[in-house]
Amino acid sequence: RADAEATDARSEFVAGATGFREASVLAVAAAVGAGIEHDSAGLGLVPDESGWPVARGGRRADASGGFDGFEAALQRERTATAARVSRLRESLDRVSALITVLEQAEGHLGAADLREAETETRLAEATDERTVADAAVEAAVDAYVSEVEIVLAGLTELAVPDDAFGAFADWVRLRTGENPASTALRRDAQRLQAELERQRADLRHRLGDLAIRREALRTEISGLEQGDSVEPTLPHTRTAAPEGSLPLWRAVSFTDEVSAEQRAGLEAALEGSGLLTSLVLPDGDLRLPGNGQLLLRGARATASVGTLASVLVAEPPAGSAVTAETIEAVLRGISLGGDTTDGGADPDFDNGADSDSHSDGTSSSAIGFGDDSPAVWVSLTGRYRLGSAFGAWSVDTARFIGESAREAARAHRLREARVELDTISAEHQGLAAALDGIASGWVGRCSVAASAARSASASASSRRATAERKRASSRSLVRWATWSAARSEARSAVSR
Repeated sequence: RADAEATDARSEFVAGATGFREASVLAVAAAVGAGIEHDSAGLGLVPDESGWPVARGGRRADASGGFDGFEAALQRERTATAARVSRLRESLDRVSALITVLEQAEGHLGAADLREAETETRLAEATDERTVADAAVEAAVDAYVSEVEIVLAGLTELAVPDDAFGAFADWVRLRTGENPASTALRRDAQRLQAELERQRADLRHRLGDLAIRREALRTEISGLEQGDSVEPTLPHTRTAAPEGSLPLWRAVSFTDEVSAEQRAGLEAALEGSGLLTSLVLPDGDLRLPGNGQLLLRGARATASVGTLASVLVAEPPAGSAVTAETIEAVLRGISLGGDTTDGGADPDFDNGADSDSHSDGTSSSAIGFGDDSPAVWVSLTGRYRLGSAFGAWSVDTARFIGESAREAARAHRLREARVELDTISAEHQGLAAALDGIASGWVGRCSVAASAARSASASASSRRATAERKRASSRSLVRWATWSAARSEARSAVSR
């Protein structure tokens, strides 16, 4: 009976060991395929050819212990085998999980490949759009440059140099930095503005001068219309007149025997010598001349022949402190040269044959160099002598000596002043209109310059084409980024 039980136990052991060996082989193969750690030693006890349990080294199990020893060894093997089976099951579970992950990765890879293909299609479409947009930009830029060139060609006062326009044509395509055409227009506008400011300042200065002259003429015309006389121009050395004094031209008048030509000659001689505006002092005034004064004193001589008393008569204004007697004494003190009313000659013309003759038939004494001539004289022909100084002057008509001459001169000057005032007023209006034209023209020029600058800075078609190109570039970049992300995701799934 014991032998029978041992035989049954051995048969059971052999059958279990054989099945376990097959399972262990399958588990080891699976662990190797999965790349996980495993026990390659297999079972601790296996049956030999006779069916008796054999240890891993080929040693037969010790049977000295009998059936109990065999049971104990078998139990130990069962425990170790159960542990190995548990580990193998864990390995199988891990292999199953890896297989599931692999299947999912393959699904992701397929989806990523699909997205990559779609993205490549969209990228090709975006590239085509970019090409179309670039062509539209080039066409718009060419049209825009032509449009600006036409606008600049129509400018009459502003100009853009050729080099600046060439730089502008390059700038339109790049749009970096400042617009060269706008810069050139602004610089030329500043030059034009400076020139206009100079012209405006010049016009204002001329208008100021004309306004002063116009006001002076109006004042003069007002005085002439009220009866003011035309007065001789005083030399700059005549700055003051003593109280009560009277200028010679206002104190005398011509005699009736003096012709108009002689009157003009005598007044010219008096004006040229400075005696015409010299001052006659009141009776008994023996003062010395002050700064800026030329005074006349009466002579003690009583003869009037050969003096101004023969051609001029005293005619002081009413209420003057200077009496007619004082004026006549002054006239007797100034000799008269040239033809006189009694047919005499210049005081220097009496030297006879002793005088030196000249090629023109005159003599040295005839032109006023005689030693016996008076020190001061004037003639009816415009010549005069002041000591060793000789001179001559001429005028068309007498204007200051005599009331009738002064009245005629006043009426003549009034007509001249009115004509001059009209001329100055017309010139003033013309300059004022020119100044207003510069101001309004400057506004127009600024408008033209601004319009040209706007044309040179932007155009609707150019801006639209540039914006479309930017949008196409943005779409291309987005699609390229999407494609790159899909490809990276696919590669990541493959690597896992």
